[in-house]
Amino acid sequence: MYEVELRTLLEDFDSAKEKLDFFAKPVRLNEREVTIFFHNPQKDDFDLRLKLRKNRNFLSFKELSPGNTKKEFESDVSDPGAVYEMLLKSGFKIRMIIPRVKYTYKHGKFEILLNRIIHNIPVLPLIEVETVIDEKGDTKKIEQEIRDFMKNKLNLKNLLDDEKLGEINQEGREMNFDSVSMGDLLDFVSHKKDDLKFSG
Repeated sequence: MYEVELRTLLEDFDSAKEKLDFFAKPVRLNEREVTIFFHNPQKDDFDLRLKLRKNRNFLSFKELSPGNTKKEFESDVSDPGAVYEMLLKSGFKIRMIIPRVKYTYKHGKFEILLNRIIHNIPVLPLIEVETVIDEKGDTKKIEQEIRDFMKNKLNLKNLLDDEKLGEINQEGREMNFDSVSMGDLLDFVSHKKDDLKFSG
C-alpha cells in the first residue's frame, strides 16, 4: 500500500474548516491523537509510529524517502504501553512525539485532515490531503490532482516540501520527551488531560 500525501501550514484554521464543512463529508471531528515516532539508529530509512486515539491504537510503518508517495503498513495494538516498552527495549529511539486535535473529512477519493498541534512548539495548524493506492505507478498524476484540489477548493498554494517539513520536525526532535509519560499521553487522548508540555 502506498500513501500519496501533500500538506501545508495554515495561517487561518477556522477559514479552512469552514470551507471543508461546506463541501466535504465529516468523518471524525475534534479527535485527539498522539503519534510517537520511533526510529532504528542502525537503519534510518523508515519510521515506526505508535498512534494513540480514544477508541483505537495502532502501529504503522512508513518509509522515509524523498517525494510525496510513501510505502505504509499499519496494524491495531491492544496494549500500547507494552508495545512502547518493547520498541525501546529492542533498541528503537523516540524521534519525536506529536499530540494533536484532528478534524478528518472525505471528498471523493481524498481524505483531508486538519490538525491543531498541542504542545509548546510554535507550529501553525497543518492540513494534509492524502489518498491510498495499491501500486506506486504514475503518482505524478495523483499528486497533481491533490495540488489542484488544494488550490481550487481550499485556495492553498504554498505546499510543504521535504526541506521545510524537515525544519519543522527538527524543532520537535529538540524537545525532552521524558517530561511526559505514557499515562499522560493516554489521558490526553481520552480527554482526562487537556494539555501536554514538553521541556526544551
